[in-house]
Amino acid sequence: MGARVSICAGAHAACCTGYVSVFQEQEVDIMRKFPKPRVFASRCLGLAKCRYNGVTIKNSVVNALGEHVEFVTVCPEVEIGLGVPREPIKIVSKAGKRKLVQPATGLDVSGKMEEFSEGYLGKLGEVDGFILKGRSPSCGLFDVKEYSGVERGTSRGKNFSGFFGKKVMGMCPNTPWEDEGRLLNGEIRGCFFKKIFTLARFREMKQKRKMKDLAEFHEKHKLLLLAFGQEGMGKLGGVAANRKKLGFEEAAKEYEMEMRRLFRNGICKKSAANSLMHAFGYFKKGLGREEKKFFLQTLEEYMNGKVLISAPRSLIWSWVLRFDEEYLREQVFFEPYPKELVMAENRVYMG
Repeated sequence: MGARVSICAGAHAACCTGYVSVFQEQEVDIMRKFPKPRVFASRCLGLAKCRYNGVTIKNSVVNALGEHVEFVTVCPEVEIGLGVPREPIKIVSKAGKRKLVQPATGLDVSGKMEEFSEGYLGKLGEVDGFILKGRSPSCGLFDVKEYSGVERGTSRGKNFSGFFGKKVMGMCPNTPWEDEGRLLNGEIRGCFFKKIFTLARFREMKQKRKMKDLAEFHEKHKLLLLAFGQEGMGKLGGVAANRKKLGFEEAAKEYEMEMRRLFRNGICKKSAANSLMHAFGYFKKGLGREEKKFFLQTLEEYMNGKVLISAPRSLIWSWVLRFDEEYLREQVFFEPYPKELVMAENRVYMG
C-alpha cells in the first residue's frame, strides 16, 4: 500500500496562537503500510444519535480517523437503560460520596453505571486508544461538572471525571486516552495519533513472534520514542537488545509495558528537539551554512511555540530525500501515520 508524505517549503502565516508554517506540498511515494489502530470512541461523537437530546455531535477528528482506524463504540447511558431521548443526568457529591442521578425523575443510576463500566472494560480486549466525550457525566475525563445537590446553582466545579471515564483511567492507565475537545489542539492530536498507530504496529509485529522483528521495530521507532523521553527510549533499547536473554513473548511483554509507560508522557518539546537534532547530525557535512542556520532558527521557533513540529521535521525529511539517507528514511518519526492525518495534524485548531 503506497503512502505519500509532504515536504515543506518556507512561508509563514499569522494565526491566533502565533505563527504556523504553511507548506507547499511535494508528494513523494513511500511504500509503507499502516495497520488500523483499534480505538474506542464514545458513540455520540458522530457515530450514532444517542445523546440525551437525540442528536449526534459532529466531530472532525473522529471523522478524519474514520477510514484509518477500527472503531469500537458504546454509549454507557443507553446501555444502562436510559433510552434516547432522555432526561439529563448529573453527578452529585455529598459527604465524599458521588452519585449519578437523574434530577427530573430522582433516579440514582450510580450502581448500574459502575457495574456496566467494570464489566464492559473488563471484556473490551486490547485497544490502542480511547476518545471520550468531554464534559459528560458518564464519559468525561477531566472537565465534568460535579454538584452538591440536584438543584440548579449547586455546582462544585468542573474539573472532575465522569463515572465511565474514571473507570477507563483506572482500569486502562497505560492506554492513551483523550477527550474530543483536547484533540482539537494540533499538538495533542498529533501526539495521540503517534501513540495509537505505534501501538497498532506493535500488535502487528507481535504476530511474527521473532526477536529479530522486535529489534527491527525498535530500530525503526528510535527517533519517535526518543521524542517521548530519552530515559524511556533507553530502557526499550535494552529490552530490544534482549540483554536478559528472554524468550520472545516475555521480551515483547516487557517492551510493551515500558512503551505504554513512556506513552503516558506527552511529547515534550525538549525531547522532540533532541530527536530532530539527532537527525540533523546526519547532514552537518552536506548542508550549507545558511541551511543549517535556517533549520536551527526553525527549531527555535518550534521550541517557542511559533510553529508545529511538522516545520523542522519536514526540513529534515527534505534532506533525507536529497542525500538519500537510508537509515532516516526508515524512521517512523517522519511518517508516523497516514498522509491525510499528517495534514490534519498541521492544522493548529481543528474545529
